Formats: sequence, structure tokens, C-alpha cells
Amino acid sequence: MKITFLGQGFESESKKSVGNTIIKLFKENKFSSFTGISAFASEAGVVGLSECIASGAEFYKTLNLIVGIDQEGTSKKALKEINDLGINSYIFYQKESPIFHPKIYLFEGESDTTIIVGSSNLTARGFFGNVESSLMVEFKNDNAEGIKLLKEIKDYYSTLFDFTDPNLFKISPEVINQFVSEGIVPTKKSLEEKT
Repeated sequence: MKITFLGQGFESESKKSVGNTIIKLFKENKFSSFTGISAFASEAGVVGLSECIASGAEFYKTLNLIVGIDQEGTSKKALKEINDLGINSYIFYQKESPIFHPKIYLFEGESDTTIIVGSSNLTARGFFGNVESSLMVEFKNDNAEGIKLLKEIKDYYSTLFDFTDPNLFKISPEVINQFVSEGIVPTKKSLEEKT
């Protein structure tokens, strides 16, 4: 098992930013599944993810994305971009506290797994510009510690990983419009890159 610190924002070019790392991982042919869970998403962040997905399209059989919409952190434009990806994607929303705030990016393959957990939202700033910190854990799928860690994450968030959580809403134009009409998802461009 290998654990790497991914820090960004304290230098002019953060080579170990989460964004640069995710770009690299999508180009590796050892993964066939990606699951992203993020508190917020921006239009620019999703467009960047779209380019990553395109670069690894021949390798990936499963692409999942769950984003939160609390505190007006995800705009209508971002959700439309996610819908346009054509992948298995959901909004997580619950009316009561606490807010949805995890950031997990999971790459799984036949022999290898890589997990990034930290502070970076699926936004251009969260991936490249903000001061952020994350840990990347890489392991072979026969590594006992890695298997245990992955099981703990999937057990804790079991209803997210099996898409049965009652607070998940499959992203579609109708669902996006519903959250916009209820005033939960903002449409103003000024909110797009706040995270």
C-alpha cells in the first residue's frame, strides 16, 4: 500500500493537485471503474472531468458520480453538464441537517485500486487553485489493509455505493428543474466558482 499527500495552493503550480492526479489516473489503463462523491460541483470542474472521462473512455466500464447541492454550492449549469456526461449520476439532498460534504474519488480495476479522500470539491478551484489537502491511497487488490480500508468506506457509505439512499435523486432535466424551481439550486453565474 502506498499513501501520498496531495497538496495544492501554496505554490504557483501544484503538480500534486487533485486535478492533475485525477487527469493522470483516468489515462491509466489499469482501472475500469470510477466513482466520484463530492459536496459541490462547478460547470468548469465537470467540463474538466468530461475531458478526463473522454481520455480514458476505452478503459472504463463503470462511471458513477454523486454531488451535493447544499448551501447553493452546485449550480444548474454544473448539473446540466453532469447530465450531459451520460454517466450514472445523482444529486444527494436532504432537507434536514447535516449538510452533505464528503469528497471521495475512487478508481477500481481488476488488480489495482486508488482512493483519493480530502478537501477538494469537483470544481476547477477545488481541483487546481484552492489551498487543499488530500491523501491518495494506492494498493493492489490482494493487499489486506487496502481491502479493509475500501470495505470500511463502502460499508459506511453503503447506500451511496449501491444507490439506494432515499436522499439520492437521479440526475435528469426534470430533477434539475425541480430543484431550481424550489430555489435549492442556483442559476446565477456568480455562484459557479465559489468553491
